[in-house]
Amino acid sequence: MNNSTNIHIQYKLLVSFVFIFMLIIPNCFAQNFWLELSLPDNMEISSIAYNKEGEIFAINKKTSELFVSKDNGYTWTLMNTPKPCIWVYVDSEDEIFISSSQVIFHSSDNGSTWNNISAINDYFEVMMVVDNMIFLTALNGIYKTDDFGITWHHVHEDYTSCNYITSMLYAGEGYFFAGVTSWMGGWGMFRSKDNGDTWSHIGLIDDYVTSLCIDSKVVIYAGSHGNHYSYQPGIYKSTDLGTTWVSVNNQFRSFSLVIDENDILYSLSEIGVLRSDDGGKNWEPVDSDISFSENYRLSLSNTGYLYAFYEKSFYRSKDVVVADIYNSEIQEKILNVYPNPFTEKLQIDGLASDRATISISDIQGREVYRGIYMGDAINLSHLLPGVYILNVKADGKSGAYKIVKSMSN
Repeated sequence: MNNSTNIHIQYKLLVSFVFIFMLIIPNCFAQNFWLELSLPDNMEISSIAYNKEGEIFAINKKTSELFVSKDNGYTWTLMNTPKPCIWVYVDSEDEIFISSSQVIFHSSDNGSTWNNISAINDYFEVMMVVDNMIFLTALNGIYKTDDFGITWHHVHEDYTSCNYITSMLYAGEGYFFAGVTSWMGGWGMFRSKDNGDTWSHIGLIDDYVTSLCIDSKVVIYAGSHGNHYSYQPGIYKSTDLGTTWVSVNNQFRSFSLVIDENDILYSLSEIGVLRSDDGGKNWEPVDSDISFSENYRLSLSNTGYLYAFYEKSFYRSKDVVVADIYNSEIQEKILNVYPNPFTEKLQIDGLASDRATISISDIQGREVYRGIYMGDAINLSHLLPGVYILNVKADGKSGAYKIVKSMSN
């Protein structure tokens, strides 16, 4: 038996031990964390994206069409788009980009009208749009345009057909990152310091990088499916924009990795979905009743829900996963903000004053409510389900609180 086989057996034994250990952990994050949602007949999701309003856009792999859900995945409507639709991306301005055959479909009015952007003659995915820069990943690397398709530049070249660019990340100040899975070894992480014009290999060599995310302190996390030679999986982080990487966990494979606005990590693995609130040092399972294959992907919506999907299977967290309270000057003055989550009305108890200025913003910073609070419950039935920030000003002080609106039963 050779050394490679021994390592592989040891890895399988480690995974089995971790799996059994996780099963006996008494305090899972939630026993019934997931809600399985039904998709329309003949629909299999291959790509998903969200706008600021919380609408979900999904590509139907079977029909190459774009669908939209406006109620957090309960119902779906076919959109009037050109075909075929391969991949969907929504940028920070809510503009929609769809990969198609040698062209990109683009809409700036939420899908009411579409225009064409000339693309490359290859199968591709719209991986990222930042400002006026559009990045495509294709079978032979990364392409970029900064003039909406008039000219394209082959900025990152893939020399073999065994490599797959799984993820891209923008860290600001011209820094872009790409994670690569190479089934022949090598590759790993790449970085660009000049807005994606040139790229360099920066580490995690031989690791099957599956996904990238970044926290509020510009710490970059990379999930790994495993290593070509050692078989060891892991989650890695870099605090210096990719110059060095350290392992924060090597006990399970990370098929998909996301992070929420409170810097809580979620990783989909062979032992379920796990959660870490300390930068990956410790993990706890969020569920104990559902197992996902390596083909599933995690996704966080703008309304605070966590999704797991693969083709016909579509799961959503029963509740939003972001619901902590901010620190504030008047936190001790406000005894209770309830119910939280709420469905229609919100009550505030404990103000020293009998009146306060109230405003509510969505997580994109847009104000959705303003008024004077005088003790009566606030009627917020007009708001969509999701995460909001409640701002309170009273007695010369102010406070900000995270509130969550749930869908009515």
